[in-house]
Amino acid sequence: MFRSFPVKPLFASAVLAISLFLVSGCGGPSKGGVQGTVNLDGAPVDGGNIVFIAVDPKGVNANAEIIQGKYSLEGAKGPSVGTHKVEIVWYKKTGKKVVGSDPPNMVEETIQVIPAKYNLKGTQTEEVKSGMNTFNYDLKSK
Repeated sequence: MFRSFPVKPLFASAVLAISLFLVSGCGGPSKGGVQGTVNLDGAPVDGGNIVFIAVDPKGVNANAEIIQGKYSLEGAKGPSVGTHKVEIVWYKKTGKKVVGSDPPNMVEETIQVIPAKYNLKGTQTEEVKSGMNTFNYDLKSK
């Protein structure tokens, strides 16, 4: 025969709290999807990255690879809703071999082809909203 034991109120409260937490999610900031095109001097950027850096310290940053001039991040992988600084980088192979960080091993040399005004010295910002956001960039090397 089984004996039943009364469930203690503290234990029942803990189970309820954990259940509610799991059902509601972790409560992080809401996110928005981002997509668009990136061209440099009229040609598609291929192999670069676009980075969305949240201005709000509690915000979520996101980055996407640019392939054949296009990038896309669905909402779950996108940046948080709010203002973000946008940086675009593209390290393009030069065709030369140089000594890598583990000499004497040689690696392919790459150079940053996107001007600093679009990344390190950039001031471009975008307002990410919930849902899918489209941001297109036509960059100039000069």
